[in-house]
Amino acid sequence: VSPIAARESKAILPIMTCVRLATDDGRLDVAAMSHEGAARAHAPATVESVGACAVSVRRLLDAVKSLGGETLTLAVGGTGLTIRGADGSVRLPVLEDADTILDAWKLALPETAVMVAIDGPALRAALRAVRHAVARDESRGAIAGVAIQVSPGGCHVVATDGARMAIAAIGGTSDGEVTAILPDVGVDAVVAALDGAAGAVQIDLDPACIVLLTSGSQARVVGLAGQYPAWRPVVARFTRGAVVRLPGGALTGALRRCLTVAGPMV
Repeated sequence: VSPIAARESKAILPIMTCVRLATDDGRLDVAAMSHEGAARAHAPATVESVGACAVSVRRLLDAVKSLGGETLTLAVGGTGLTIRGADGSVRLPVLEDADTILDAWKLALPETAVMVAIDGPALRAALRAVRHAVARDESRGAIAGVAIQVSPGGCHVVATDGARMAIAAIGGTSDGEVTAILPDVGVDAVVAALDGAAGAVQIDLDPACIVLLTSGSQARVVGLAGQYPAWRPVVARFTRGAVVRLPGGALTGALRRCLTVAGPMV
């Protein structure tokens, strides 16, 4: 869940730099929130007592990496969380009001949200494949994110910065048509939630909110405002004419030879 936690320099509330840890019916529930959305995951655990706390995600990650070992023991007492591992123990301060992190999950999805059943690994691969083309300047509006466009015929994942465009097509079933735009941090959250997912997952799409549900994790992301550019006419204009298929290595070799005389990109 760490991709969705707010960076400390951008967070208004200290709770947004934290994760909520809670024991729940034989597992550890982990949740985080920020202005951009929320993420939630769980891991199997031996639970000796029920409780919850909020702790800095950065400090917790550093502690877990430093302790090593296959098994960790987490214990909350007083105002601190103690983590024990093979190489010793670390105690971290905890914040009050851990349940504030769950507030992001209490917001109802808009009635216009479209439910989509889609292959999880394919969606993860598509997001990773196109995100290099996202506009890095947040002032660019809608193209500073990755668009997910869904129709009954399938799903397209699109990114562009105005000079280049990347598109991935995925099969899927939906009950309507919608376009939602994931901000960059939202892409990280969805990709992280899809890590290890097998088979179909559920994603609820609305321009204002994107919710992903898998068997082991959840992600809720605030969509970028604005209308995404009409990319289909652009693609149609440049895909008319001849089609050629060749090994990727052959094309790479040819391009590298041409780079010796081609001028710099302007």
